[in-house]
Amino acid sequence: MIHSLTVGIITFNEENSIKRCLESLLQLKSSVPDLSIIVVDNNSSDKTIHEADQTLKSTGITYQIVQRTENNLAAARNDIFRHSRNRWVYMMDADCCLDITTWDNLIQNWKNESQFAAWGGSQKFFNDYEILVLLDEMRRTYWGHFGSA
Repeated sequence: MIHSLTVGIITFNEENSIKRCLESLLQLKSSVPDLSIIVVDNNSSDKTIHEADQTLKSTGITYQIVQRTENNLAAARNDIFRHSRNRWVYMMDADCCLDITTWDNLIQNWKNESQFAAWGGSQKFFNDYEILVLLDEMRRTYWGHFGSA
């Protein structure tokens, strides 16, 4: 069991998807005693911030909404780490939802490999040979059909 976790979400004009994303995190309340959510907004021009605040304020989950004056993904990520008070930070996109299967897989991998720096979805780390094979496949399929880069 993870006792403390910060979920970081970077947004930009996500008023139509942020509520669904945040509601999917409610299932974590029962399995993570010290859950916090940090939403970093990259200067949205819609009602993303309002929707996030309205969705989270009655949940009992500790949350912060950080407003940026520019759209800068790297700086927004750094804002999440800067504001997090927990050792574990899980980042997700505002147009995604956390399903319980993904969460269970994540916890199991954290238990088995406590030195994870990053893990998510179907991503995996490639060795040098696999990278070369992928690059060759990209060259043949994409560049071969659409011209050279």
